[in-house]
Amino acid sequence: MNPLQLKGKKGLNFFYHLLCQAKFTNSEKICRTAHHTMQLLGTNGKSGLKADQALLDIEKRWYNSLPDNPDYSVYAEPIYLADTWCCWDFYARQYLSDLFLTDKCCESGLQTLIGDGAIIDVGNGLGFATAALKHLFPMRRVIGTNLPGTAQWQINEIMSARYGYELMSNDQLLKGQPRTAMILASEYFEHFEAPISHFNELHSLKPNVWVTANSFGAKSPGHFDFYQCDGGIVEAKKMGRLFGKNARELGYSAKTTKLWNNRPSVWVK
Repeated sequence: MNPLQLKGKKGLNFFYHLLCQAKFTNSEKICRTAHHTMQLLGTNGKSGLKADQALLDIEKRWYNSLPDNPDYSVYAEPIYLADTWCCWDFYARQYLSDLFLTDKCCESGLQTLIGDGAIIDVGNGLGFATAALKHLFPMRRVIGTNLPGTAQWQINEIMSARYGYELMSNDQLLKGQPRTAMILASEYFEHFEAPISHFNELHSLKPNVWVTANSFGAKSPGHFDFYQCDGGIVEAKKMGRLFGKNARELGYSAKTTKLWNNRPSVWVK
């Protein structure tokens, strides 16, 4: 089954099947929350709908833990999977379609620029984008990274077995140093208190292309109000500019595209 076609009711039914297969006892609640959140995103908050209370509670818990003791245990909460599903269904699925199946990035798709090597999806959520990349490029090595011991990792174990991509931690990835064509980082770097330092760490893989979709200023569990950069503290709203400056200093150029709001950003050596 092509993951890019898993949307709407069909996608949620598949998501529910995965949750049940992973033996989550609150699968229906997670799917209802995902459906509600998709409706909220689809109307851009103008429908009068309010965010689900369970997700609001996780967000409050996260921000209450800052700045001294970030509560990373929020990632292990099963209800967080609802938010992760929406990141795929509302954002990343369209990103991949636009990048590889249209001329919005390149005349014949981004695949004409990435060169040889593995395609890596860092912080890969539920694994749907990683699975879609493996479906698009079945002969390529495709790797997804995530946090072992989390609810997302449980779903990824099922998805990686089904679609044939490799699942590993960031530590395993950096230790292995695979030859790398492209790294996809969708809604990822915001979750690191020192995002540029982490970008530079991953740069050791020397990808030809980076695809990034950052939203440093957005409020969400795992995001920070302030970030560490060059030995100082930087407001979240200023991180995007500094992130781009660092990518250019490493030899990447931001590709001009026809993508809406130029999102995701495509950085090419």
